[in-house]
Amino acid sequence: GMLKPLVDRRIPSEPDVYSVVKIGDDFWLGENLRATCYSDGTSFDTVDLPALVWLNGVTSDVTVAGRYYTWPTALRTWEAGTESETAIIQGVCPDGWHVSTMSEWRAVVEQSGGEMARALKKKDYWNNGNEITNDIGLGVIPGGNWWHGIVTAPENAKRDGKASFWTTTRHGDTTAFAYELFDWSNDITAWYYKCRPWSEGDGTASMAMSIRC
Repeated sequence: GMLKPLVDRRIPSEPDVYSVVKIGDDFWLGENLRATCYSDGTSFDTVDLPALVWLNGVTSDVTVAGRYYTWPTALRTWEAGTESETAIIQGVCPDGWHVSTMSEWRAVVEQSGGEMARALKKKDYWNNGNEITNDIGLGVIPGGNWWHGIVTAPENAKRDGKASFWTTTRHGDTTAFAYELFDWSNDITAWYYKCRPWSEGDGTASMAMSIRC
């Protein structure tokens, strides 16, 4: 049956409503996060960069595109991050939810079976639309990722691009893992990217990516 949507009331005058999907034993937000402060009202810039938004790519609707977060902003307690693939960290997510972990993404890959990425993608936003089923229900769009230094637009935020989602897992002192889906491939893969605060410069500074709770 239908799952009850999540109403995020962190800004009482402007509550955000998200669809919710069950994948295996886990519940996921069916949309990219679009929060502009932490659940207790604290500003993101107390940790790192405020959330970014890009509405000139595959969608002009922030409820579809969501917002982009650096790894320190996403986790809030990023300095305590470890190489654990199961670390539960609320970070930017609503109360009762957490930033998706590597182990949870692996469970999604297992649930998708032979369909792989086509079972997670949202129709009408990717080039290979006829192959997309969105059977899993995550409705992923190609939002790309925001390289440090490219402050005007994210890269690969287009129909033949990709989607990138931070996890809670650190790869090394200056990198952390993200899961990615591509227009040119049916794979769902993990890769690591720079994760230090935005102010630290191009050498170690975090990219900004989408978040799924």
